[in-house]
Amino acid sequence: MSNDGYDKKPTLEQAVAALSDEVEPSRNLWPGIESRLQTPIERQPYTGSRWMPHAVAASLVVAVSSLAFSVFTWQHAQAINSEQVALLEQNMEIRLLEQRHRLMRANFQQKLDEYADSMDSAVVADIRNSLFVIDEALEDLRVAMAKEPENPRLAKLLVETYRQQQLVIQQVPFRDRSI
Repeated sequence: MSNDGYDKKPTLEQAVAALSDEVEPSRNLWPGIESRLQTPIERQPYTGSRWMPHAVAASLVVAVSSLAFSVFTWQHAQAINSEQVALLEQNMEIRLLEQRHRLMRANFQQKLDEYADSMDSAVVADIRNSLFVIDEALEDLRVAMAKEPENPRLAKLLVETYRQQQLVIQQVPFRDRSI
């Protein structure tokens, strides 16, 4: 290979040396710049950003709406919490009532079995039938409450049915066998 083709191209140093020291603008710009600097700037009335008041108003609407929604949601949550607490209290009362009822019912059944021989068989059958009907009603109420636990009428009816059964039990005269 020969360096002849390489030597014919100007080097970077030769290209820089060939450049002139100053570049003349196509026209003289200084008189226009000087005249602008010397004349006072006339201020135009502000006409930009006509959308800013609308943006501020929209922001306020969003903020107020968010606040109202938050307050409503908080109040709704508080109402739900108080309803849940009331429902839990009611369920606890019903469980306690059911435990007392089972104990009373078991004691009564034991006494009825003990004294059934000394009582009229029609009366014993009547008592057992009444208690069976009340027990069925109690079971129906428990099923209905499982389907609608928030229904306060069902809870009141369950409590009233327990009272009815207690009245039936209290009306049975058990006589002491030793007499």
